[in-house]
Amino acid sequence: MFIQIPSAICIEASGPQAARYLQNRLSNEVKSLTPGAGCCNAAALSVQGKIEGLFFVLALSPERYLLLCEGGDPQLILTSLARFKVAERVEFSDVSAQYAVLCWENCSPSDLQLAFPGLSSAPTPGTYLSVDGCFIAPTRGTTGSAVLCLIPQTQAATVTASLRSRTQELLGDALQVALVRANLPAFPAELGSGILLAEAELSHAVSFTKGCYVGQEVVAKIDAIGRAPRRLLPFAADGQQLALKAASITKAEDPSGRTVGEVLSSVFDPTTNETLGFLILRNDPSLFSSKLCAGGIKLRLLSAPHTP
Repeated sequence: MFIQIPSAICIEASGPQAARYLQNRLSNEVKSLTPGAGCCNAAALSVQGKIEGLFFVLALSPERYLLLCEGGDPQLILTSLARFKVAERVEFSDVSAQYAVLCWENCSPSDLQLAFPGLSSAPTPGTYLSVDGCFIAPTRGTTGSAVLCLIPQTQAATVTASLRSRTQELLGDALQVALVRANLPAFPAELGSGILLAEAELSHAVSFTKGCYVGQEVVAKIDAIGRAPRRLLPFAADGQQLALKAASITKAEDPSGRTVGEVLSSVFDPTTNETLGFLILRNDPSLFSSKLCAGGIKLRLLSAPHTP
C-alpha cells in the first residue's frame, strides 16, 4: 500500500550556518546528522513550546538540508523557520514543486530495488538513501513500517505508475480513517492547533540532551513534571456525525456541562458505520475512563493514554 502526499511542503535550508541555525531552531539533534546520510524528525516550536511545523529533516551536506512537512501554509512555515534569524548566514526556500512525496508501506528490500533501480539496500533508522535524485528513508506508516520517498517531479509519474501496478493506493477519507486508527495525527490538521509535543507523544522529534533551542524550556518543564497539560487522542462515535469537528467535549455525567476538551478532526468510516477523529482532552486520568460526549454525541477513546 502507498500514499501520495500532495499537500507536502519541502523547504531547503542552505548556507554556511544552516546547521547551527537549525540546531538552535528545531527540537531535535540536527548538527550531528551525517551529511549525505542522516535524517531525523524535528519540530519548530514557538517560545511557548507550541508546534509551528513538524518536519522530516535530511542532511544533504554540511550546508544544505531538506525539511519535509506534510502540509500547511508554505509562507507561514518559511516565516516561522526564519523568525529567529539575526545575522546567521542561512536561507530558506520552498522547493515543494521539485518533488513528489510518497509513503510506501510494508515494502521489502526487493520491492524497493524494483521501483528504484540502482538501490542496493534498504535504509536503516536514522539514515536515508539517495539514488537518481530520489531520497528514501524509513518512517512510520498506518500499518507499521514504511519508507518515505522524495521523488523528482520528472520521475514521479513513472514511479507512481510502477507502485500502482503492484500495490494499492490509499486515498481520501480512507486515508484519514487509517491515520486515526493508527493514531497518526497530521500537521497541521491536528498538530497545528496550539499543540505541545508532549501532548501528542512526539518524543521521537525531541532531543533531551542537546543545547538550547526555541521552546526548550517548556519541553524540559513538562518532561520534569512527567505530565502534559492535555492529551491528543483518537476517538470513535457511532454513526455518521457530520457536526463533530470543533465541538466541545464534556463528561456525560457532569450536570454543569463543563468543557474538558475539543474535537480537532473527524471522518466517517462506512465500513464500520463510525465517525473517527482526534480530540484534545484535559490530562486528567479520571477522564480517560469517563463517558464523554460532544454535542450530545457519545465518544469513546481508541487509544489508552500513557499516564504516570
